[in-house]
Amino acid sequence: MASDLNRGEIVTKAADYLSRSLTAVTKSGSTVESILQEMYEWSQIRLARAYSFPELDEEDTTTADTVDGTAQYSFTTLFGAGARVKEIMSLVVEDGSSSVKLKRVLYRRLRKSVPDPSQLTEGRPNTYTRIGNYIELFPIPDAAYDIHTIRSNFPTRATSDATYSDFEYKDDLLIIGTVVEFLTFYKEFEEAASANSIWKTKLTEALNTIVHPTDWEPEGRAFGSGTVFAGDYWAMPNVRCNL
Repeated sequence: MASDLNRGEIVTKAADYLSRSLTAVTKSGSTVESILQEMYEWSQIRLARAYSFPELDEEDTTTADTVDGTAQYSFTTLFGAGARVKEIMSLVVEDGSSSVKLKRVLYRRLRKSVPDPSQLTEGRPNTYTRIGNYIELFPIPDAAYDIHTIRSNFPTRATSDATYSDFEYKDDLLIIGTVVEFLTFYKEFEEAASANSIWKTKLTEALNTIVHPTDWEPEGRAFGSGTVFAGDYWAMPNVRCNL
């Protein structure tokens, strides 16, 4: 699914809110329409930064993602050239009954525990870290494993006025967000603050159905004594690290 309004319709409504003509020309020679089209993209990015809405989540299962003896994998390799990855939400190495969800650690923590992973025995990975737009696995894979991921994406950039946003049921947020970005861009801060107040109210409303789902209740759990990995967990350096 996608938004109900396309970019052209959202930009037009934003111009109506601003009482600006789409064909008006700015000092640089750009039209108001072209400026609003870019502010629409800024509005999308801002909304994605504010919260990881589920419609932007993507599950990805492909074959033989890892290479024997290779630790690092680019997002382009794992997800394709057009991937707009915001956050990795889950990463599973598939190995039959020994499949395991990898634990994410900070890069500096991994390097503190394992300064040179290449000096250790290769195996089925149990840990990963993100380095820029790369994923590094540890231990270094000893075979070609399938990787099953769930990730949160940034929305797709519009290629024309006929393009619909990846966001669902958030056209009002995109319209007001486009207005806020436009007014801020032109330093009309008082009007921008007023529009931004509306945007924040609408964002809270959009979050209500996400943060308070009707078919869910929180569950408290005690702290564990350590992480237990599938297979030869006793050989893993992070076995005493709590999840």
